[in-house]
Amino acid sequence: RSQVRGSVEQGVGRVEPGMTAGGASPGRGFGRLAGPPTLIAAMVVGVWYLLSLVVLTEGQRFLLPTPQKVIQTGFLTGRNLKELLAGLVSTTTVTLVGLTLAIIIGMLIAIAMSQARWFEGTFFPYAVAIQAVPIIAIVPVIGLWMGFNFRARVLVTIIISIFPIITNTLYGLLTVDSN
Repeated sequence: RSQVRGSVEQGVGRVEPGMTAGGASPGRGFGRLAGPPTLIAAMVVGVWYLLSLVVLTEGQRFLLPTPQKVIQTGFLTGRNLKELLAGLVSTTTVTLVGLTLAIIIGMLIAIAMSQARWFEGTFFPYAVAIQAVPIIAIVPVIGLWMGFNFRARVLVTIIISIFPIITNTLYGLLTVDSN
């Protein structure tokens, strides 16, 4: 009892205006959160400049150009920027289509597994097997069979994402109270 009284008198546990429930002001929390990654990023860029400008000779600098040269050539040149944006649109489309199909197929399989134990016993080992095989081993086979087109890339996306969707949905369905 005296410990509680002493901590209250000292202001421990008291929330002042401008403080969060944890006791820190919002600005200090952001600094603690963003500070270390920002510091590491600055160190990486500093080492990059050091290696490029000090360690490498002028003739070797093509191996590791300075960050400003990479940004200028990669992002500020019209042709390169156009290619980057086209690749971004293509990758985003493949990702969204593949993830949408994986969610639909994975949830349907998980619902079927939760309703019929024989279905779970039949198909779950295949889902585990697909997850156990490294995707880097499957991609060349899919590329040989289907070509390296949009459909093949969507299939790889589905293979990567369907197992966690099946297992998490099945776990959620099986742990829900039956009432």
